[in-house]
Amino acid sequence: MGIWKHCSRVYKQIKYCLRQPNFSWIDFFRLCQRNRYWFWHPQRWLKTVGITGTNGKTTVAHFLSQILKNSGHTVGQLGTHNHYIGDLCLPSALTTPNSVTIHHLLSYMVSENASHLVMEASSHGLAQDRLRDLTFLVAVFTNLSQDHLDYHENMEDYLLAKIRLFHLVRDDGLILVNTDDARADTILCHARRRLNRQVRTFGLSSLADLRAIGIKSTLNGTSFEAVTPDQSFAVEIQLPGQHNVSNALAALGAAQFLGLSNNMIQKGLKQTVVAGRFESVGNEVKPVIVDFAHSPKALECLLKTARQFAQNRLICVASCNGDRDRSKRPLMGQIATSLSDHAILTSGSPRSERAEHILADMQMDLELNRSYQVTPDRRLAIEIALDMATDQDLVVIAGRGCEAFIEIGANTIPFDDRDVVRSFLTE
Repeated sequence: MGIWKHCSRVYKQIKYCLRQPNFSWIDFFRLCQRNRYWFWHPQRWLKTVGITGTNGKTTVAHFLSQILKNSGHTVGQLGTHNHYIGDLCLPSALTTPNSVTIHHLLSYMVSENASHLVMEASSHGLAQDRLRDLTFLVAVFTNLSQDHLDYHENMEDYLLAKIRLFHLVRDDGLILVNTDDARADTILCHARRRLNRQVRTFGLSSLADLRAIGIKSTLNGTSFEAVTPDQSFAVEIQLPGQHNVSNALAALGAAQFLGLSNNMIQKGLKQTVVAGRFESVGNEVKPVIVDFAHSPKALECLLKTARQFAQNRLICVASCNGDRDRSKRPLMGQIATSLSDHAILTSGSPRSERAEHILADMQMDLELNRSYQVTPDRRLAIEIALDMATDQDLVVIAGRGCEAFIEIGANTIPFDDRDVVRSFLTE
């Protein structure tokens, strides 16, 4: 169980004690609201879009930021791997930083004449009230599937954390919900409780307000026709897969609400490159895809998409991280071995756990007829996959994307899956 879960329980106990007659109670989280005054309330100068969901947050954020940049806006972006202020890139320790860090970054964005903020809202950040003193013009809910159950008690608790974002939407704001999600009806029910806020849906369903038809995908991208209630227009993106079509539609819906033209939307979507998201790092002889997929649903979408382009075998390198949701590990192992022709199960960032224990969890309940092997050394696992790949095989390396470090014990070690691939292919 994560440290923040323990902290949350301690906080609740302290809050109960301090509410007794003999104590004076001051809500700690109200202090977070003082940050906006300390930094002269920088958000009032920024049109803010918040994106939550299990998968797709980073891709949607990059799509929307690129559209805004193409329209001449200076954009601030807070997210999983990096934070951006215009052309400045800053490393990110948390998807959603703490309140003080957020306002410090927002203040700097305003000083750099930023007009828009696009930020990813993690369930941890929402549950811990890091965004309590922010308001959003647009909120996007991409999807919900199993993850972070080391922190959240169950899927219902996870969902309730996510929908906290809806309570931060301005009266004149918009909520966008993916109608293809299995819990779409429940999510929409929560969204529509926010009176006066507009609610729109996006997805591949014919019932969605923003939908896609005529989808055509290649290894290098996807084209489709975007259909809105009053018009339709052609869209191209540099990412394959129906899940990325949904991500593009989410960004499109937010961009239209912000008043951006279809021409700018088309250009922005076409130009967007997202590092570590179905990123091609191989060559014509050995095609290799590196992707961040680290949840069961993300890995499933990745491998189903990759299967479309594997002319021969699909070889998958899959992993799980330590000190995180253990319950998803058997699912990750099952998906990796069932949707690929050969899977190599390996270590991600084991942190305080032993890699062997993580891999044992991933192998629980695997069918005996599956073709797979286990290699704790991640570099060796990648090299084995590349070495065994023959003509027309497609290698997929999942779990880390563009992450540049691995955490082993208390040590942070430089390691980038893409560099390992490039080094192997140039030998």
